[in-house]
Amino acid sequence: MVAGGLVLLGVALSFAFHVVFARMLSLDEGYLMITIRGFLDGHALYDPLFTQYGPAFYLYEWVARGLLHIPVTHDATRWLCLFHWLVASALLGLAGRRLTGSALAGLFIFAQSVVHLNELANEPGHPQELVIVLLALGVLVATRLRALGGLALIAAALLFIKINVGVFFGLAVALTMAGEISGRAARVVKGLLLAGCLALPFLLMRRHVELDWCRNYGALIAAALGGTCVLGLRSTGDSFFTRRDLFRAGAGFVISSVVFLGVAVCTGSSARALLDGLIVTPMQMPAMVLMPLPVSTLAALNSVLALATACFFLWRRPGAGAVRVFKLIFGVAGAFVCIGQPTAQLSALLPWVWLTLLPTGQGEARPHSVARIFLCFLAGTEAMQAYPVAGTQIANGTFLLVLAYAVNLADVVRSISLPEKITAGLSALSPVARRGLPAALMLALVWCFANVWCDWPGVRRAYAAAAPLNLPGSRSVRMHPGAALLFQDLTAYLRAESDGFISYPCLNSLYFWTEQRPPTLLNGSGWLQFDHAQQRQILDALLARSRPRLVLRTDMVNGWAQGAPLHLRPLVECVMQQCEPVRRMGPYTIFAPKAETKPNVLSARGN
Repeated sequence: MVAGGLVLLGVALSFAFHVVFARMLSLDEGYLMITIRGFLDGHALYDPLFTQYGPAFYLYEWVARGLLHIPVTHDATRWLCLFHWLVASALLGLAGRRLTGSALAGLFIFAQSVVHLNELANEPGHPQELVIVLLALGVLVATRLRALGGLALIAAALLFIKINVGVFFGLAVALTMAGEISGRAARVVKGLLLAGCLALPFLLMRRHVELDWCRNYGALIAAALGGTCVLGLRSTGDSFFTRRDLFRAGAGFVISSVVFLGVAVCTGSSARALLDGLIVTPMQMPAMVLMPLPVSTLAALNSVLALATACFFLWRRPGAGAVRVFKLIFGVAGAFVCIGQPTAQLSALLPWVWLTLLPTGQGEARPHSVARIFLCFLAGTEAMQAYPVAGTQIANGTFLLVLAYAVNLADVVRSISLPEKITAGLSALSPVARRGLPAALMLALVWCFANVWCDWPGVRRAYAAAAPLNLPGSRSVRMHPGAALLFQDLTAYLRAESDGFISYPCLNSLYFWTEQRPPTLLNGSGWLQFDHAQQRQILDALLARSRPRLVLRTDMVNGWAQGAPLHLRPLVECVMQQCEPVRRMGPYTIFAPKAETKPNVLSARGN
């Protein structure tokens, strides 16, 4: 089993490398790198250094980049992405090993997690890498009795990385704790919690709840949380916490929070800047940007059916055979039908996550029952990550479903009783032959992982066919030959003809390749994050340079002639009134102030 696990890890490492280093450039990649470099240079978070993420992320980066001397380059950033990807998968596999008691199940969960997190490579360097590691660690910690202290520390870290993820994590912990409420008020409290869980997703998405996909999405989460409340808020027999544990957890949470806030304060952040950066800006996200999630009405109907089934099972306990059928369908659908399809898993599986709580036989012992309840609540709350931007967050928000459906499959396998003749025949086998069955299963797992689930040979061929970017700090990065040539030409031009530039959309990676500094510390993945005063500040700082350039998407500039977007008024006015094109490269046009324009320099290259 150990040898098979090492082979599986080797294949996963090779797969992840060829995926991460062949993905197209992400706007967030350069944006996060430029903020990390600014923080390492001693600039205060939020004011003047723009960022949407918390000080815990930058403390982690200070340790990795500063103390461990990992450079702020695209190569190093993508290696860190690969590392976080595999660590999160391994931690979830370890949690599965504890929940199922099977090493093979743990390796199966690891392999499935690697496939599921494939989209993580779309945005190397994003704080979500650290988020998924902490989420997997949280479930692993929960498999230990009286794990409240460790969960409190993880909640604090998540809160000061991405505040919404931290709140969702804390809510899952609180709901799990509610299972130990007893006495006269227990029924009332648990009824209120059920009502709150059903209403929560719609309250979160209240700004867009009139949209069909938002209502359907809310129904999925409500069914997952509601079903877990119905079947999970009952006495488990496990002790999740004592009063002393509660005190220690509270103290640990407060101390950790003070440390993270202290990092920001000690590096120059003001109280107002912290309030804006940690709370105000994230709360404004639904008003600034919305990326719809394709959730159909059929998914909403699936949610209603799932919640109704959970209520029926509470009223009338199902037989072991019925439970096995439900668990088997849930597990097979996740592991073999919807594998690597986070949106499909969200729509089909999330409302049924509470199946993880059902025993498969009468009188069956249920070890780690608190961990299972916590897993179900956490899967439901963290699925809300995909609002308002349903990008990579869909994969992150459904990551824990991998553990849920694999645990259900393991429950079914463990509950199967083989006929006496087969059992006697297996017992008669030699020790070597008995060890051959797990080895064969391990071999099948490695083969499926490499050739079916992740198409390892195809990924390697795609990497070999891509062109090396071959720019400073990006020697291992490969991409489409046309894109690689474009970035090489842009870099060479800006090095020779500019001492300062900005871009729209924001190609902050160019600052690393040209080895130039941006005009200000206001750098994002787009200009939507900046108000008009901040945009003018950026433009004034740029135009103060002796050879400023603006690198803009040609199609966007052409669209401005038809009607300039209001939120970009300072940039549009600067381009239209003060600048003119001096070079065109592929989809980009480079502008310079009119006073600097030379005749006949507009190139037709890339048209």
